[in-house]
Amino acid sequence: MSLNSKISIVLATDQNYFPGLWVTLVSLLMFTNSKKHFMFYVFDGGINDASKHKLVQVLKKLNDNFTINWLRADLGQFNSYKSMEGNFITYSRILIPKLLKERKSIWLDVDLLVLIDIEELWNTDMENKPIA
Repeated sequence: MSLNSKISIVLATDQNYFPGLWVTLVSLLMFTNSKKHFMFYVFDGGINDASKHKLVQVLKKLNDNFTINWLRADLGQFNSYKSMEGNFITYSRILIPKLLKERKSIWLDVDLLVLIDIEELWNTDMENKPIA
């Protein structure tokens, strides 16, 4: 699938912040009119299967043009970092270039509402900067 036919979105959460993932993805699909295929990559810090299944069912009612890839990362490599109340899932973003074969991705925290078409951000010219 070419860069022009998809939008790659990366997020990370565990079961405690799963409601935030839900809100972020539902709002993204509600406010996006893009016909591009969404490739969602979710670093899974311990989300139960029932939650994953229910989320996919709800998202498909809004837009079925997506794929969710649940990623399990070795977070033990971050044990020497400052934790977020014992959680290291936020550091998974450091692993994006190593684990994803995408040339471009958008990282979204799971504590936000997406209230504009995400394709506007996707189409932003980064002027060859690796991070913006």
